[in-house]
Amino acid sequence: MKKAVGEQIPGTKDVIVGVVEDFTCGSFKQEIPPAIISFHKEGQSLLIDYRSSNLSKVLPQIQTEWMSVFPDYSFTYRVIQEELMKKYKEDTFFYKIIITFSVISMILSCFGLFALSWAVVQSRTRRWALERYLERPHWTY
Repeated sequence: MKKAVGEQIPGTKDVIVGVVEDFTCGSFKQEIPPAIISFHKEGQSLLIDYRSSNLSKVLPQIQTEWMSVFPDYSFTYRVIQEELMKKYKEDTFFYKIIITFSVISMILSCFGLFALSWAVVQSRTRRWALERYLERPHWTY
C-alpha cells in the first residue's frame, strides 16, 4: 500500500500523496470501504487529524492557516467524534439499557441470595434451639 504514494490515480490527473489504513468514513457496522480524500480549489472543506488533546489550542492555528490559504471563505469546523456519536445514538441508548437491566438483575439476585441465606440461618437457629431444649448432642443430625 505504501508503494502507491506518488502514483497517479487512474482516470484523473491527481497524484497519491499519502495512504491511511482503516480510515472510517461510514458506519462501524459495515466493512471499511476504500476512500479518496482530495483537494479541489473550489472545495470549501478540509479534514484535519490533530494529535493534541485540547482542541482550543489547535483551533486558532488551524483558523490562521485557513484564512491564509482560503481568504474568501469563512472558517467553520465540526468535530468528527461528535458527528459519529450522533450517528450511533441508538446504539449507545441500547447499550445503556442493557447495562441498566444487568445491574437490576444483579441486585435482584443478591436479594434472592440474601433471602435464601437468611432462611437457612433461621432454620438452623430453630433446630439449634430445639436441640438445646431437648438437650440432645449437636453432632447428631
